[in-house]
Amino acid sequence: MNKILDSMSILVLIILTFFILSNNPKTVTHQHYPNDDSKNEVVVPSNNNNGGDQVKREWKISQDGTVVHHGDHMILGRNYTININNSKKCNDLHNDTISFLIVILSSVGNFDRRQTIRETWALDLLQQLGNYRVIFMVGLTNSNEIQERLKFESLIHEDIVQINIQDNFYNLTHKSIHMLFWYINYCSNAQFLFKTDDDIYLHIPNIIKWLKNVSTKNCNNTIFCRRNISRKILRNANIKDLFLYSSFGKTNDKQLIERSRKKFQKYVVEYKQLPGNLYPEYCSGFGYAISEMVAKKLFQASKTIPYIGIEDVFITGFCRYKMNITITDTILLRLNPVILPIESRCVFDTDRITSNELSNHDMKIMWTHVNTKGYYCKFSNITNMSNPV
Repeated sequence: MNKILDSMSILVLIILTFFILSNNPKTVTHQHYPNDDSKNEVVVPSNNNNGGDQVKREWKISQDGTVVHHGDHMILGRNYTININNSKKCNDLHNDTISFLIVILSSVGNFDRRQTIRETWALDLLQQLGNYRVIFMVGLTNSNEIQERLKFESLIHEDIVQINIQDNFYNLTHKSIHMLFWYINYCSNAQFLFKTDDDIYLHIPNIIKWLKNVSTKNCNNTIFCRRNISRKILRNANIKDLFLYSSFGKTNDKQLIERSRKKFQKYVVEYKQLPGNLYPEYCSGFGYAISEMVAKKLFQASKTIPYIGIEDVFITGFCRYKMNITITDTILLRLNPVILPIESRCVFDTDRITSNELSNHDMKIMWTHVNTKGYYCKFSNITNMSNPV
């Protein structure tokens, strides 16, 4: 009888062991990002085995500390579904002149910012005359009130694209990936995609003139942007690192130091997530232009690179490098020097395209001054920056 019981115990143990192994073929770790949807997390094998279409970390570090990614395994869990879509936005673009799509990354609750842009440089009439279209890329909200307002906003203006990713800073990269996806699938008849943020004023006549110029060049393997000079990977928001990222210099002002620490904390990337000391060369994210061919290359690369929450680094740094895309440093795309609204007409006479970050109030004032003629520009003898590169 005891032998029978012993045999049964062994049999039960074997069955349990087989069941556990069959339901756990390999151990994986999950990278979680603050407030991100669990269905959109990146699955990374905990060992160096190829996990089917799971991504394999293959970071390569050069002698100067620059880190790049060489893996080609597809990442699981990337979600490209869209909650609100205005897919016909680009249908009436015509091809007898330059055409372009402007995608503005906007926080879902920034209703006033979006309306200010619609009432200034993104007026519907200007979009028709200039042969360009504008959409606002937003994420999900937990507020039913905000969601209902967003639906109504989309119904009225037909320029909202809401992706199925929670709206926060760490998911900006998801927005940029969706931006590429949307351009390729819904607006490929536009010759260029121009990415910007909802606090930037764009001078449309200068963009049109500039894009007509660059369209005569080889645009299928370059990003037109302002090259970012800050490439050091921020590991922790201490004073030593802040000096490398900010311009306030040495100070004993504790309040200023604390504000700066909080400001830069969101740019911290842990070494276990990303090795190395320097990012590859990348563009400042406030404004850059790419062709459809470049968008396709960047989107393809994005499927194989582990998620980094700093969108300009991810898209124009890691994805660009992997696809051997160059950067065309463009002085017309700049944040500095700061433009005072009263001086904006004169400054934009130099062919500059982008403003510095603006409040809604200053954007409206800038629009008024840009469209006011007949007064003397004290910068009339300023060097013209019409060369786009």
